[in-house]
Amino acid sequence: LPEIQEVNTEAIAKEKAMLGAQLANGPCVVEDTSLEFNALGGMPGPYIKWFQNSLGSDGLYKILHAFDDKSAQAVCTLAFCPYPHADPVLFTGTIQGTIVEPCAGRVSTTTTTTTTT
Repeated sequence: LPEIQEVNTEAIAKEKAMLGAQLANGPCVVEDTSLEFNALGGMPGPYIKWFQNSLGSDGLYKILHAFDDKSAQAVCTLAFCPYPHADPVLFTGTIQGTIVEPCAGRVSTTTTTTTTT
């Protein structure tokens, strides 16, 4: 599914669910995930996929290296649209954490944190 470019994870999930229900002409469930660094005002947020693919784990850590605040939260939003043109129901979960330096010798992987089901 095409994904709107937006800093609000709920808006992205809602739009994807509505589009999915229209394309399927039936129910659709989608998920969208973001990683928000508090020192950066919530960025990279839903753009984490692009940051991870470009910078890797080491690069993401280096962005925060100059900041004392390494706190972050992962936000996952699930959207269910029961039929085309319906308003999706949203479920959001957030977990708080701290960004730590990648382990020495560990291979940095590029993973996609945004998935569609």
